[in-house]
Amino acid sequence: MLNWLKKKSPPQGGIGLCLNSCYFGFFAHTGFLLELHRSGLPLRHVSGCSAGALVAGAYAGGIAPERLAHLVLRPDLWQYFLEWQLPWNLGRLLLNRPQASGILNGHRLKGLLAKELEARHIEDCAHPRLSIAACNMTHTRQQLLEQGPIADAIMASLAVPGMFQAQDFAGDLYWDGGIGDPLPVECFLDDPEVRVVILHVARNGRAQSKGRRSPQALRFWSAIRRTPDIMESELIRLKIELLIAAGKEVWLFETRTPKSGPHRLHLGPANLMRGRQTFVRQCAPVLQRHGLLAAAR
Repeated sequence: MLNWLKKKSPPQGGIGLCLNSCYFGFFAHTGFLLELHRSGLPLRHVSGCSAGALVAGAYAGGIAPERLAHLVLRPDLWQYFLEWQLPWNLGRLLLNRPQASGILNGHRLKGLLAKELEARHIEDCAHPRLSIAACNMTHTRQQLLEQGPIADAIMASLAVPGMFQAQDFAGDLYWDGGIGDPLPVECFLDDPEVRVVILHVARNGRAQSKGRRSPQALRFWSAIRRTPDIMESELIRLKIELLIAAGKEVWLFETRTPKSGPHRLHLGPANLMRGRQTFVRQCAPVLQRHGLLAAAR
C-alpha cells in the first residue's frame, strides 16, 4: 500500500473511490467495497473501469455490497458466459467476418445486470455520483460515460475484446475500458466535493520481488509477464501525480489475486476475501490514523 500524503488530521471534503480494470477483478473489488461500506465511510463519487465498472456501477445504482457479493458468488454465474450462438460467433470471429468482434453477445449478463439495477441511469446517481470508463470504438477514443442506463454502461465497459462483441451504447460501439484507461480518475479532478481519492487496484498474479534480479535468472517469457505490471505501475504513478496536482489526497491500496475467469470461478470466494483483507490490513489503519474510521462508526 502506498499512502502518498501521510497526514494525521482528518482530510476536509468528501471521498472518491476508483476501481480499476482487472480480468475478473470484480471479486476483489467487491470484497474491498464490502468492508469499506461496513466502515460507514460515505462516498461522494465512484468511478470504475471494466470489472471495476461492474462494482462501482452496481454500488452507485443502489445494489448493497452484500447483495453484490451474493451475485458475483452465485453458483450459476458461469451460465451467463454461455450462449447458444457461441460456436457460430467463434467461427465468424476466426473468419474475420463483419460485425464479428466477440464470441458472446453479452445479452444474458446484461439481462442479469438490468434486472438488478431496475433500469437506473448514471445521471440519477447522486449518493454517490458515478462515472464509468469505456473505449469508444466508433470514434476511436477513451470515454467517460456519465449518462444512460447503468447496466448498458457496465456492459460496454467490461466487454473484453474477443470474449464479448462490441456493445452498442447510445448509438456507438464500445469495448473494454481497460484498453485505453484502466484507472479512470479524471472525473475527480474538477469535482470540488471530492478531497480524498481512494484507489483500489486489483491485480492478477503474485507481487514481483522488489529486489534486483540476476540477469542470468531473467528469461524471455518471465520478462514478458512483467511488462503489464511495469506499464500499469507507471500509469498509476502518473495518475496519482495528476490527482495531487489537482489538490487531491490519494490513498492507493492493492489486492493481488490468482487469475480467475469463466472457467475458474471457483477462485471467486478466495479472491473476494483477499479484497476484504486489503481493507482490514491496509485501508483501515489509514482511516484510523486520520480519525475517519472511528467517526464513521
